[in-house]
Amino acid sequence: MIEEDNDYRQESDHTPGDAWNDQENRETNGPATPPPPPPVNPAYEQTGFYSQGEEDIPPMRPNSWLWQSIVVTILCSRLFGIIGIVNAVQVNSFYDQGKYADAQRMAKRAKTWAIVGIVCGIVIFIAAMTAFMMGDYSATFESIMQDNSSIYNY
Repeated sequence: MIEEDNDYRQESDHTPGDAWNDQENRETNGPATPPPPPPVNPAYEQTGFYSQGEEDIPPMRPNSWLWQSIVVTILCSRLFGIIGIVNAVQVNSFYDQGKYADAQRMAKRAKTWAIVGIVCGIVIFIAAMTAFMMGDYSATFESIMQDNSSIYNY
């Protein structure tokens, strides 16, 4: 029975174009042609991830002014802080989409609203302190301290 299998195998070894024979040639001689290159996604070509040229390097990510806008919202002015936060959040979104000019424009807007909020907060603080010092507040606190009464009585 073993001799019968060897006879069958010897006959199939010598037939040209046989799949088993071609497989043996590939293992010993390697593939006849190299495989085709993988397809390139057009989205990567637009963003420049595969390119080697200097003109395809994106600009630096602009400062989003997010944490400054949050501080302005908490400490100074809610209105200007929220406007700054909205603009600051859009900076990273536009930059990731490849819209670098829009990202720069939103960063400039966020910076403007953060600075406006800080300035308004300082002006309001100075106005409140001036009103506090110019009014009759100091005499009221002196009488509270002299009478040993609490501020909760008033």
